[in-house]
Amino acid sequence: MRSRSRFGLSAWLYGMGGTRSQLVTNNQSIEVEGHGGHFSTAVGYCDLQAYCLEIGSQVSFNYYDELDVEYLDREFDIDLWMWETALFLAVRARVPGTRPRGHFDPWIKLLSGYGAGVGYPTWSNLPKHDEIRGSRVQQEGPLYGISVMNLFNNEKAGRLWFVEFSAIAQMYWNSWLVKSGGVLPEITQTSKTDGNPYSLLLSATLGFRVF
Repeated sequence: MRSRSRFGLSAWLYGMGGTRSQLVTNNQSIEVEGHGGHFSTAVGYCDLQAYCLEIGSQVSFNYYDELDVEYLDREFDIDLWMWETALFLAVRARVPGTRPRGHFDPWIKLLSGYGAGVGYPTWSNLPKHDEIRGSRVQQEGPLYGISVMNLFNNEKAGRLWFVEFSAIAQMYWNSWLVKSGGVLPEITQTSKTDGNPYSLLLSATLGFRVF
């Protein structure tokens, strides 16, 4: 006999895709745009007809070209490889007024959490400043986001897959400049901000049900 309860542990969803990102400075101007890839995963407690409560993560790796930085009262252009990790809680709900029909099953998700990023700059563009070579940039802060997704084969066990489009705003409240190469990494510079700068990460994901 089939259970009448509509609640239970949802499928573990896993996806991969491309990203487009923007780093925004304190004066709200777009400083540089980046691009790269990501993978994401989420699992939750669901009412299959209405909503899900999820816990999830997204890890992205983006490349920023010609980032303007100021060091010792001088400006330099550097390239930056940024590895960013986001952990979040989310509420996912079926779009009001819709019902799953064939390959049409749209959902919307609101999420909030915390994220951290580690950046590896190309310090070779800073001539005669060997003291900063080998350093990396670390940043962290809260994040907020929204996404829309469509589930395919949602009512066929073992065949569910999905597409998702999301936007995440990552605030950087703390940042460090970390020097490597010694016995232990050394923090050479620390700063706190009022929530800026921040990054806006846009992503497109193709995923499937793991189990």
